[in-house]
Amino acid sequence: MVSKELLGAVLKTNVVEVYRHKKHGWKYKTHIQRAGGWVSNSDVPLPDIHKLAWETKKWAFDLGYFVETKALSSKLRSRESGSEIIDECFNTNWNNGKPYDPICDIKVCEWIVENDDTFSSET
Repeated sequence: MVSKELLGAVLKTNVVEVYRHKKHGWKYKTHIQRAGGWVSNSDVPLPDIHKLAWETKKWAFDLGYFVETKALSSKLRSRESGSEIIDECFNTNWNNGKPYDPICDIKVCEWIVENDDTFSSET
């Protein structure tokens, strides 16, 4: 669904793991450094998928990218050039009547995590 690196960058927290709980759906685990040197583990539900997609798009915009969302696909573009398509994800649910897939917005932003050198210096 979403990598721990992207989720951590978007939510500005230390994400250790993203996993699917049998009863409670998608969650992520954080380690929080507490006073006295001990670490607290926390299991947190993922935000609503539409909210997460929106937050991911805002995060990408702040890094100089633009996510173009359409019914059939999401495209990652450079804000500088605008016309260059860096990555694209196609909505495979279009035939099932789902006109927009927020997962596509998240998937194209994974390109930033995997390929943008400035990302690794910010995390």
